[in-house]
Amino acid sequence: MHGIRRLNADTPTSTFDSSVPQDFLEPANVAQRINANFERISKQIEQYLAAAFHTIPGLCYMFGEADGAKTAYLLSNSQMIVWVIQGLAGISAASINEDKYGVVQVTLPQIIKHC
Repeated sequence: MHGIRRLNADTPTSTFDSSVPQDFLEPANVAQRINANFERISKQIEQYLAAAFHTIPGLCYMFGEADGAKTAYLLSNSQMIVWVIQGLAGISAASINEDKYGVVQVTLPQIIKHC
């Protein structure tokens, strides 16, 4: 003991810290902790690279996506969708008054499915 006395003579000397829960050292928990650390580190690296990508002049302009690009794409195709919906609404409204045998009303779900 090199001249240092133990404070409690009843407890055996051990290098293992008993305050650490035993399930903390099981292989499954160790693997989960390692996986969590790798995920955390990879997210940090991704954030650092994204920040660096935006700081380089011209690089973001050439290869990045514009702020409203997704919205502009959806709006550019929306006029055709509006026309199709208006046409289907017109067909279904006219079929109520003009279709005596109900052929259009029966086949309207198939027409919508194939549009």
